[in-house]
Amino acid sequence: MIERIRALYKKFREEISYLFWGGMTTLVSYGSYFLFTRGFHLDPLVSNVLSWICAVAFAFIVNKIFVFRSASWKPATVAGEAWKFVSARIFSFVLEMAIMFLGVKILHFNDLIVKVIATVIIVILNYFLSKFLIFRKAHGDGEAGAADGE
Repeated sequence: MIERIRALYKKFREEISYLFWGGMTTLVSYGSYFLFTRGFHLDPLVSNVLSWICAVAFAFIVNKIFVFRSASWKPATVAGEAWKFVSARIFSFVLEMAIMFLGVKILHFNDLIVKVIATVIIVILNYFLSKFLIFRKAHGDGEAGAADGE
């Protein structure tokens, strides 16, 4: 039984790790929002922007290290990954807002149901953007790729 669990974890390590660190990113987002609004008494909209920045920065680091195991820390590599990561997150945020607008304002669906649907779409989109565009494994350059030889 334990071997079966290990085999499943090894097979789906990246996806499990992505979901786990996504949950931690959500905690960073809400925690920093709370800190900015309640601790520093900043405006909620300013706090929301600052918490989004904290969450995206945290997500970049944990996705690079733990999820996609991008091994290179060369400044040019990190800068390129960071630029693509932030750009992808801005794109997915705009898409989420469009889904919310369409679902709630145009189609008059329940906002919570639309939010859940949008979240699922965005999580899947962000995973694929990160896997295939941002942290894709370079072959033969010895820089990117899994730290453990996957």
